[in-house]
Amino acid sequence: MSEIKILDDYTINKIAAGEVVERPASVVKELVENSIDAGASTIAIDIKNGGVDLIRITDNGKGIPKNQMEIAFERHATSKIQKIEDLQQTISLGFRGEALSSISSVSQVELISKQANAITGKRVVLEGGKIKTSEEIACPEGTTFIMRNLFFNVPARKSFLKTTTTEKNRISDYLYQLALANPQISFKYFYDGKLIFQTQGNSPLKNVLFELYGKDIAKQTIEVQFEQENMKVVGLIGKPIISRANRTLQHIFINGRCIKSSIIQKAIEEAFKTYIMVGKYPVAILHIQMDIKDVDVNVHPAKLEVRFKDEDKIYSLVYIAVHEALVSENMVRSINDNKKIKPQPPKIEKNEVDQIKVQSFFAPKATNNMLKYDTLLEKRTSSTQKPKIFDEVSYEVPSNNEPMVAEAEVTLAEFVNEEVFVEADKFLDIHTQNQMEDVQLKNDIVEISNNVKHTMQQEISKPKYGLDYRIIGQIFKTYWLIEHHNKVYIMDQHAGHERVMYEIFMQKFNSGNVPTQQLLVAQTLHLTTKEMDMLQQNEELLQKVGFMFECFGETDILVREVPFIFNRPITISEFKQLIESFDPKKVKSMHEEHIIQLACKHSVRGNDNMSELECRNLVETLLTLENPYTCPHGRPTLISLERKDIEKLFNRI
Repeated sequence: MSEIKILDDYTINKIAAGEVVERPASVVKELVENSIDAGASTIAIDIKNGGVDLIRITDNGKGIPKNQMEIAFERHATSKIQKIEDLQQTISLGFRGEALSSISSVSQVELISKQANAITGKRVVLEGGKIKTSEEIACPEGTTFIMRNLFFNVPARKSFLKTTTTEKNRISDYLYQLALANPQISFKYFYDGKLIFQTQGNSPLKNVLFELYGKDIAKQTIEVQFEQENMKVVGLIGKPIISRANRTLQHIFINGRCIKSSIIQKAIEEAFKTYIMVGKYPVAILHIQMDIKDVDVNVHPAKLEVRFKDEDKIYSLVYIAVHEALVSENMVRSINDNKKIKPQPPKIEKNEVDQIKVQSFFAPKATNNMLKYDTLLEKRTSSTQKPKIFDEVSYEVPSNNEPMVAEAEVTLAEFVNEEVFVEADKFLDIHTQNQMEDVQLKNDIVEISNNVKHTMQQEISKPKYGLDYRIIGQIFKTYWLIEHHNKVYIMDQHAGHERVMYEIFMQKFNSGNVPTQQLLVAQTLHLTTKEMDMLQQNEELLQKVGFMFECFGETDILVREVPFIFNRPITISEFKQLIESFDPKKVKSMHEEHIIQLACKHSVRGNDNMSELECRNLVETLLTLENPYTCPHGRPTLISLERKDIEKLFNRI
């Protein structure tokens, strides 16, 4: 074992810098928070080359005394706390005394500061943590901090930085949060000499939102004001119409500090749950004021994570605040129109177990994964009550059988190659009458065997028509019973047709040369700065798949052509949705996911009537596919029930 030695200060500072200075955005965060703590009313931020070449922060705050400027770069030097007990009382954003020391140890730093009552200011220059220059100069009141060449002396750390665009986006995201957290402060953000945004200061939160994200977002928001005991929630929530494909427009602040909290996110989304669609996330900018003793911000050097003394209490506060704001705008349906009941937030259970609900035909899985057959039979009959004659019979519910997603009514004839089915016109005129969720059977008669795919491959010859099988008929207007040798196959008509449609759509898409449709009137889309950067980075790829557009202004594009896929043009809202959730690393899977959705949308549904001939065409086409066993979402298209299993139910064997 090597000899144990105490590390020198230079090495210690570099190691410590790794915790505080992860990337350029970390530097911006620490320096801007220092400006806020100094009481600045105006803060200017200038960034070059993703923050690696230059970060300049200028404020009109109180300034630093000349005799303390060198000390400020020592480790654990701070004016914000003096002892550990102060942590329970401090309201400043910073308090560790690690930021300036860490930043100066891995970059070239220049600090200029002057207090209001001082005749002159002072300039201190450091390189790699060592002071190079210290002199008095004439300068305006406030502080200017200039950082150059981040990680110049730690090339290994520099090599781990992401692209310039990625680093820029990280900085921009945090500055947007700081501007929303401090509407009383005027922010000016420059990148490579270009003004990205400017807030006026001393203006309502909605004005700041307008300056950052534009009027389309700001005008579709609802004010939140709620107070309970010693806690208060104020801010803005977006109407459902502007719900997003991600959480990028959810900003949460505790006592003025930007934080991340899964508890608060869940409370917001649970309050919206009765209205917005699955997979969508609400817009929310919430300021929460609470006793600083009830929240611990000293969890991580970045101070983004916090711990609450009472998580249920904070969850309840946010849930009710958001819910009541929605109710005030008639956004959420009331359970009882004649009696307004104060909403009770649902409890957060650490281990949620689905219970069987006798009141519902479509019951969730039982806690023991078993369901009495008489219960199933009773619920699936008409209103005329039948005697319970199968009290002792039970079956096991497949644990991986998930409900299908309901889709809108669509005519299928336009989207399918007519050669696929015999008498396709008749088959494809079927329309959706009810949502799929109302007919999807959550519980199957038998558990799907783990080797069902292998067995089916052995017993059914896929490429040959006129197979040795007999169609018994349709049940529940959703499933088809098919007899083959000593087995009965149950086919889900939607899942089966969805697989066929998916293969057709994939074949068309893979053939290339995606047709486009020129819009009669070019459509304007207003994007965020981050979305605009993403669009420009992936312009060639998007044009390849049929989107023709041109940029004008800082964050606006003019869309002239869109892909014309599967006999319909992609809508502008779909294009906007694509931009919001775009991930260039997953372009292929993105296309496939879009096709999966189209296949589901344009397939025959549950509760649709089908003739025996139509069913036969579907079965025989399905069995020509490489994978006829599951739909694109992974749900089974066919399950099997052996004759011996039926005979066991009747005690024949």
